[in-house]
Amino acid sequence: MGFTVKRFKDYIYNELNNESRTRHMNDKAIQFEDAAGRKIKISPDAGVQVEDSEGTIIHDTPDCLIATGMAYGGHIYWKDIPGYMFLGEYASNSGATSLSYLPGVQNFSMTTRIPSDITNANGVFGFLNSYAFYYEGKERDSLNIVGAVRYGMEYNTTNYMAQHLIANYDLTQGFSNNLATGDVMKMGCQQQVFIPFTYDGNGVPNITIDIETYISNMATGAALYGTYHMFYVQGFLS
Repeated sequence: MGFTVKRFKDYIYNELNNESRTRHMNDKAIQFEDAAGRKIKISPDAGVQVEDSEGTIIHDTPDCLIATGMAYGGHIYWKDIPGYMFLGEYASNSGATSLSYLPGVQNFSMTTRIPSDITNANGVFGFLNSYAFYYEGKERDSLNIVGAVRYGMEYNTTNYMAQHLIANYDLTQGFSNNLATGDVMKMGCQQQVFIPFTYDGNGVPNITIDIETYISNMATGAALYGTYHMFYVQGFLS
């Protein structure tokens, strides 16, 4: 089924002016090719496919349900978003020698951060700064910090989170009494992450997060220690 530009314009015009209906292609196919040899194909067997000039398929429409156990990422949009989101925080100056920070599954609404001109965002990406800290007076040889951050693909549940790790660290200080008065030591990880949206019962987009932080072998001094997990939004998937 070949189309000249005029015939294609006429075809589209006629379709738009007809009543709405579903068209089944049966055994017909449509193909468009530009001067560089790139092609868009629409056929009853392959659906919609885009090929580069070498014939490699670089985009297609899958023949399965995307929503079944998967989330569609789509296009990447960089965006300057001021500030950051606190995903978790804890601080104390007690004489404890260990800390277990386990806030459980948390859901963070993204409605105020999604730009109004992005109407179909599916996820977010950005910079995750996840660390534990302690001030002079808590340091000790073999002080150990263990941490992990995971995201969920279902709202308010830890289902399958074990395989969705976006931060992980197991660090030992390895020296004793090496901080000067008033100094602070931070240990953790910083990295770029991609997180899909989850949706509550009202369809509100969230990110669902689970955090673990453990500090062990601290000195008993009454100096400040704790953990922070900050997420700097840098863009969206749509």
